[in-house]
Amino acid sequence: MIQAVPPTDIQLQKSLLARLLKHGSVAIECGRLVVTPNNGKPVPQKWLDENGPNVVSQILKELGTDDAYYYFGYSLGKHGESFASGLTLHFKSVMTDESLYAMFNIELTRIRATKYGKVGGKLAKGQFHVQKHGAFLKFWDSSGAVRPKSNTEFHKRMGNLKPLFFTGQVNQGKAGKLVNETLKPLNMTAKKVAAMCKK
Repeated sequence: MIQAVPPTDIQLQKSLLARLLKHGSVAIECGRLVVTPNNGKPVPQKWLDENGPNVVSQILKELGTDDAYYYFGYSLGKHGESFASGLTLHFKSVMTDESLYAMFNIELTRIRATKYGKVGGKLAKGQFHVQKHGAFLKFWDSSGAVRPKSNTEFHKRMGNLKPLFFTGQVNQGKAGKLVNETLKPLNMTAKKVAAMCKK
């Protein structure tokens, strides 16, 4: 009896992308995977969360690039020679699962007195204050995620970055560090995806 050979991950990814294109269109808009079935029914977000990396991985393979990352968490601390307050965003490569990061200057102390503490006091664990014209705010706005009401409440919205895919250059002098100015949402039209996958 001939035993069936199980499909490889790449074959599964390719067949999944092929099925999606057979029954609709696939695009990446402002970092978000958009699957539009011909029957008009919306694709559940849970399915996109679970299968999105595989679909994007196959698109990147067809394109011949590995320049795409997804965010999975953040940490706070001091960095650099001056020990400035920093926010580190943690990413994974869609293609290789390699860990990468981007660092932004933020504030970890209170800028005004409240019932929770005095000016200059340390913010609660996980909280940080974003500078009005800082690089992090520019990155956030480029992602299309909705800003919180206050610059001290970004910790409540960080999960909004998780469904998105980003592109950016890696700092050649520091392994795994992404260059802030190049970090932006991945974009690819449905027309380009369809044409690329027909080759």
